[in-house]
Amino acid sequence: MIYSLETENKVKDTYDEKQSKARFLITARREKIYAEIPQIKEIEEQISREGVMLAKASIKGKKYTPQTDIEALAKKRDEIMVQNGYSPDYIYDVYECKSCKDTGYVGSKMCECMKGEYQKQSLAYSNIAPALLDVNIDDFNIKYYSDIPDENGNVPREQMKYILKKCDEFVDEFEKSDVKNLFFFGSTGLGKTFLSAAIAKKIYEKGFSVVYYSAKQLLSMLTDFEFGKAPEKKEACANVYAAYLFIIDDLGSEQQTSFSTSTLFDIINTRMLNGKKLIINTNLGAKDLHSLYSDRIFSRLYEFESLKFIGKDIRVVKNM
Repeated sequence: MIYSLETENKVKDTYDEKQSKARFLITARREKIYAEIPQIKEIEEQISREGVMLAKASIKGKKYTPQTDIEALAKKRDEIMVQNGYSPDYIYDVYECKSCKDTGYVGSKMCECMKGEYQKQSLAYSNIAPALLDVNIDDFNIKYYSDIPDENGNVPREQMKYILKKCDEFVDEFEKSDVKNLFFFGSTGLGKTFLSAAIAKKIYEKGFSVVYYSAKQLLSMLTDFEFGKAPEKKEACANVYAAYLFIIDDLGSEQQTSFSTSTLFDIINTRMLNGKKLIINTNLGAKDLHSLYSDRIFSRLYEFESLKFIGKDIRVVKNM
């Protein structure tokens, strides 16, 4: 799994806090039991002494025979705990995860709980709306696309099959350096946002950091940060460049300014130079895009895998 430094730090802090909490609870429970049942303290001290003697002997390569059967002592301790209304594991039964004891690892392997925490923290930085995480590429239904050629001789259903193939390839080959970024364009209601979100979910589940913004939302945030209106957005702005996948939804919806244009180019150019993947989608055609953006941006977009969505608005087709 590959996550951003911010995510790794957050996960580390989370597990440091879990361990600190566990140590506190163990100490508190031990003191409680020792105060209520002094015999437990005596037994555990005896077990500890025998354990130390065994360890010292092992280090020196000598043999040591415990004066008292350690297993018998442990059994007696457990029986006394139960007699007094406590579970034998009461003192140490404080961990959120029993498998790794809140360390995040079972032996040398990452515990499932830590994998979940990584995804949780990564999602917090992603700006992906929860509703978008419910979409799946496999749920994309091509039956809503006509199998009759349009006025240009293109068959919408065949075109969508080709686009789905390219989306699957992007996900499968995401870690390869030569996989092309994706540029979705076409009229509204044809599934561009749906597939962008579905890919985001797949990449996120593979363990890569994903950031998702509409162009309007993105440029608004960057503008506010740049001009001192939102200093708290520093980390979010940094993630625009750092995430392994960055998705810009609805390009062209943002307010057009010299700052927004230069910033957009900087994001696209920097990410491409650093080998970080991009998906951009827009409702605009090539002519409109060219009139809105500089040649520098337009030339960069030519390096993407351009996929044109064709057909009728799916929302209209579904209601027919």
